[in-house]
Amino acid sequence: MLVLITALTMQAITTYWLYLYRSNHTNTVAMQLIATTIHTIQTAVEDLPSQERREFVKHATGGQWQIISGRLPANVYFPHRTSSGEPGEQSITMDEVRQSLQGLVVKLKTELSPGTRIALSRGSDAQFFVSVKNQKALDSQTTHRDWLVIPINLIDPPVQIRLVTLWMGALAALTLVALWFSWHITRPITQLMAATDQLASGQPIRVKPTGPTETRILGERFNGMLDALAAAESVKRTLLAGLPHDLKGPMTRMWLRIEMSDDTLLKEGIKKDLEDMQHIAEQFIQYLRGTDGAAYDRRPIRMDAWVAERVNNWRSAGSDVSLIGKPYSCFVMGDSLALSRLLDNLIENALHHGRPPVQVSLTSQGQDAVLRVIDHGAGIHESKRKEAIEPFVRLDQARTRSGNVGLGLALAVIISQAHSGSLTLGQSATGGLEVQVNLPLTVPDQIATDIPSS
Repeated sequence: MLVLITALTMQAITTYWLYLYRSNHTNTVAMQLIATTIHTIQTAVEDLPSQERREFVKHATGGQWQIISGRLPANVYFPHRTSSGEPGEQSITMDEVRQSLQGLVVKLKTELSPGTRIALSRGSDAQFFVSVKNQKALDSQTTHRDWLVIPINLIDPPVQIRLVTLWMGALAALTLVALWFSWHITRPITQLMAATDQLASGQPIRVKPTGPTETRILGERFNGMLDALAAAESVKRTLLAGLPHDLKGPMTRMWLRIEMSDDTLLKEGIKKDLEDMQHIAEQFIQYLRGTDGAAYDRRPIRMDAWVAERVNNWRSAGSDVSLIGKPYSCFVMGDSLALSRLLDNLIENALHHGRPPVQVSLTSQGQDAVLRVIDHGAGIHESKRKEAIEPFVRLDQARTRSGNVGLGLALAVIISQAHSGSLTLGQSATGGLEVQVNLPLTVPDQIATDIPSS
């Protein structure tokens, strides 16, 4: 676009400069040359007979100018500053004269000898008439004058259609070339912008380095960054996957040893520590499963039945969890197990770090299904909400217990993003934490009458 604007600007400047040059040339050099030529011919033919005058003018101007005698044609007008003129003449004001000829008329009236008459004809073959002294025209009557006839197109050439067509064609060609260059430059940037959006949504794609050298290098660097991120992610997954696996052996031996212990107080303490360690290991495993989007089994899920079932599972286990209002009847394309892990993490987070009762609702917002989980605790301050959803981040001690490594909300965010949704933290009307999950609605082509919700 910048190239196109630059090209058009340069064309406009060039056109304006040519116009000024042509106007200046017409007003100075050309006018002076015409006035000098007319004055010279007037002087040269003043004492020649009429026939010799015609031959002289024809020979001197190469047949372009001529001399006529007597009355002028009917379509000839005499320009004056006012509409008045001599009796029997057709007069026009200077304002009615073609703008490009007004300066020439004034110039000739100033430069030529007193008594010289100037007239103009109208029509497709317009002509310029300048009077020449005639021995018969002693009474200065128009009918007895000789007139030097000059075609106006020789003085003020019309716009050449062919030249304008060529100029417009060249401008169109230049515009097309500029558009092609703009597309050639912006296309790789547009593709790179789309790739960065995909990366932000957790679905990175590589780009094909194209375009100018700079954009090709940028594409190669972007692909290199994806490779580095993929390598780092692989290392992280390997470490996280190995940790719970390595803990299983020692934990199993510890369970056996405490069962053989006779010290009840020691037995209960170690059992609590083992339960915390097992919970930590389970959090790592769940986090790894949640980040593996390729393993998701995406199917249409009837969300109202699914939410009701998940809440009933928590209620039947004795937890103070309730469903607010009637769940919105809708379908979401997703992995039922992963979404169950998301909701369970949010409810568990509300029970452990907030305060019961925990309320769950399912509504709609535009093209999204909106899942909300609300607790009645102290909530999270707005300045710490962004930090709270980061992996391995635990806030102040008021919201932290042993056995948690700060993966609950982070896992919920990853699962929601893997379903092209989003998760936001807010404050409920009671002051507790309100977690809102937006998931895009779907309308399956064929929906079975009984869709399993888990």
